[in-house]
Amino acid sequence: MLADAMGHGVPAAMIMVMVKLIFKSLDCNKLTPGEVMSRINSRLAGIFINEIGEMFVTGVYMEYDKADGELVCCNAGHPPPLLFDGRGEVKKLTASNTPLGIMGDNNFRVEAIDAADFKEIFIYTDGLVDHISSKSPDLSQDHIDHIYKKIGEGAEDGGFTAFYRELKNQIDLNKGNDDITYMLLKID
Repeated sequence: MLADAMGHGVPAAMIMVMVKLIFKSLDCNKLTPGEVMSRINSRLAGIFINEIGEMFVTGVYMEYDKADGELVCCNAGHPPPLLFDGRGEVKKLTASNTPLGIMGDNNFRVEAIDAADFKEIFIYTDGLVDHISSKSPDLSQDHIDHIYKKIGEGAEDGGFTAFYRELKNQIDLNKGNDDITYMLLKID
């Protein structure tokens, strides 16, 4: 799971501590990704609505079954994960739900795909998109998959390595108004 709380600084960090504790309290082996997100949502909504006020968390939770190659993704208002096949093909997982903590009773939909032909999954927070857009107007969320595809075609060191190098050449990832978190998952 990768998640991002609304806001900045200590308040957002404390919300993320709550999310982590709620997530760790769940027996994810017995729940679908949609059920995991629904339970996190219910607990957060109770806290946000009754005690904290306007707040939300975006997040994405995935499970991959190596035996049949199925990837099940539940996205709660988070930027879409990207799957990369190593030959230039990029698939964006576009199914999304409302962010966590906004509505108490919410059944979260999942997106299931055959991911056996893909080699990498790239997950990131909106801080990356915001930072890219602010530094280079021709880059935005819509262009991340295009860059990933363009440089991945024939990149000897793998799609993400080349993608990261290209990002570093265009922008300073250490400067910006929002935190930047991204994760690359290798599919074996």
